[in-house]
Amino acid sequence: MTASRPVITTETAPGDRQDCLLAPKVAARACNLASASFRREGMSNSFSRRKALLPAGLAATAAAGVLAFSLLGSGSAVTAAPQKSTTSIAASLTSYEGKQPKGFSIDQVPVGWDVQAADAGKLVLAKKGATNQDPNMFEGKILVTVANQSELAVERQNAKEIKVGDVKATSFDFTGGDATGLLVPASDRTLIFQLPKTLDWDEATTAEFAAGVHSTGTPEIAQG
Repeated sequence: MTASRPVITTETAPGDRQDCLLAPKVAARACNLASASFRREGMSNSFSRRKALLPAGLAATAAAGVLAFSLLGSGSAVTAAPQKSTTSIAASLTSYEGKQPKGFSIDQVPVGWDVQAADAGKLVLAKKGATNQDPNMFEGKILVTVANQSELAVERQNAKEIKVGDVKATSFDFTGGDATGLLVPASDRTLIFQLPKTLDWDEATTAEFAAGVHSTGTPEIAQG
């Protein structure tokens, strides 16, 4: 009578148990090897996953922003997409729900900000409850006016062309470096924006805000 081969069960993957039908002398050894192989693969895969979760600073140094590696015990390559670079926005945009100011229309304002003053010559936005309530002092505030010829002719620092809505605008830095400027052509006039750098706006947010600001009626253009 032929002796039946022993059946030894081992786990080769989570939830996947496999019966080993082997000769008695090699059964235990073979199944132990299979189990050990699974454990090593599990450790390798876990280590590979940890390698994929690189800090943003290290991910940026990978070639073309992409890190590729091969899982141990596997011939396939796994590609980890680069993390998106994010810009800190101190004040994101929200819909403007107040009364439209004289001389301008506005679609959005920074969260926590409101119209402080407006007339045919300027639009001033400031933080709600700001200590400085003087509408003719603009430090730390958003100021929008219609540019005069001198403002259009002056050479700007760090000038850069950006898209605002359907028009080509010019971003620049004001002298002193505490505010970003923006020149936006609008039919028969050009709007000039003064945006405090404490907003920490990226180019897309700046363009989105500016696209929603319009000069209405006949503007008063400051000279000089």
